[in-house]
Amino acid sequence: MTEERRQRLTGERERLRNELGRHAEAIATGGPLPAILEALKAREERLADVNAQVEHLDGLSRTAVTWGDDVRGEICVRLTDCQALIGRQPVVARQILRKLLVGRFVMTPRENAAGRYYEITGQASYGTLLAGVVGLVPPG
Repeated sequence: MTEERRQRLTGERERLRNELGRHAEAIATGGPLPAILEALKAREERLADVNAQVEHLDGLSRTAVTWGDDVRGEICVRLTDCQALIGRQPVVARQILRKLLVGRFVMTPRENAAGRYYEITGQASYGTLLAGVVGLVPPG
């Protein structure tokens, strides 16, 4: 999808450059100056926008993140370790939860046909729990 967008933008960039050349030629041959200048300005603005989008896509391709099976496996291992820790050492688990929780968690009692339960809402941050798991793909 990114490559398709890059090709579309590159084609548009070439078309805009050609149009700018034709407008400059029209000015040189004495065409209707106000209309030509307005069209020239619009094309230059669009060309700047297209160039910025292409640069953005180039930057994305240099910093693409790989989410292969090895990363998924590492995340699963770390989360499984956390679950086991919570069950074995509740005091340590509470300390970890204090670091993960952002603000308050609200527990609201609910009931449906299956029975009673609590709905939990709040925010959490994984912080450094996943630090070092994801790496950058080398440019190439």
